[in-house]
Amino acid sequence: MTASPVPSFYLYGEPQRSVAEGFVHVESLDDRSRPSEWTIRPHVHRDLNHIILIAEGGGAMQAEEAAVRFDAPCLLLIPAGIVHGFSWASESRGAVVTIADSYLRHLVLRDADLVPLFAHPQAVALPRSDRAAAEDAIARMDQELSWAGPGQRAAVESALLHLMVLALRHAALGQQAQPGNPRQAALVARLRERIDQRFRLREPVSAHARALGVSLTALRQACARVANSSPAQMLDDRALLEARRMLLYSQLSVTDIAYAVASKIPPIFRASSPAMSASRRAAGAPRARVDAPARTFKGWRMTTDKLIDLLVARLVRDHGSSKHHWRRVIGPLRVYSRATHPHCNWNATPTGTIADVALIENMLDDLRMAHPLLTA
Repeated sequence: MTASPVPSFYLYGEPQRSVAEGFVHVESLDDRSRPSEWTIRPHVHRDLNHIILIAEGGGAMQAEEAAVRFDAPCLLLIPAGIVHGFSWASESRGAVVTIADSYLRHLVLRDADLVPLFAHPQAVALPRSDRAAAEDAIARMDQELSWAGPGQRAAVESALLHLMVLALRHAALGQQAQPGNPRQAALVARLRERIDQRFRLREPVSAHARALGVSLTALRQACARVANSSPAQMLDDRALLEARRMLLYSQLSVTDIAYAVASKIPPIFRASSPAMSASRRAAGAPRARVDAPARTFKGWRMTTDKLIDLLVARLVRDHGSSKHHWRRVIGPLRVYSRATHPHCNWNATPTGTIADVALIENMLDDLRMAHPLLTA
């Protein structure tokens, strides 16, 4: 089993690493697509956005559960954090522009008109008369990135903004919500980043508002204007997105997925599991194994067995290997009397390699915060 249901890359095929602020990269579509026989398998970039020019040819894009067909000339827009893959027509020609998410947020903060551009993955058809303008903007970016002359950063940004405005003016954005002001756009971007890091904790919206230094009212207004949603809905949507990914790209059971996606099992999984199972069948993924009926989650009480199941599911998802391996390394949990240990009444003593023990200890710290008291 892979380390995660969906591989996460820096650039496609490259190990994940930190992204420099202001990072922009340009390469030919041919560079990675021809060696892989014009097929890019589903993957995700945690901190990178794509603008892909298809100058000749066409193909199909898989973005999360959606399939989008496209023909040249067009621009494909893929936001950071979206699972995506491609099947190109043979000998398609184009270029891939990759932009650091932190840099994109900086550009959006200066011009809120750009907010809807990366609100969701999309294919933007270009008139043939504008194909040359898109190619020229990318060629200028590529040229500037190949040296370190004076004004290089300004020149790259100028060409990048030209390309983004070209996409913006041809995108079908008339039905989008009003984009809000730059401050609201920046606030929603920070909220999305926080949700992406902490959605499994199921924190209340008020906790997110406090962490972001704004009132609940201001946060709700910003989400309504920029995302056409509420903060609570954004939290639920992110949890469901992770569950759908695991249903599509892993063979974990529904129970394991519920444990792995949320520290506390929220009602949305009971309500949505038929739809998620249908998504899995439609995508041709293996049928999920249902280890326990939904009523198991009513009157939720964390036990040692459930906590080990949760820990094992997360370790398999994030770091690979087998359930048997991780259960052996974790070992038994010791449960103490709540009278003598009122704040946290359990402990684990993992054994194994230094790397395995470090991984488990990091997860145990989070689990102690979420589930301090267990029943045997």
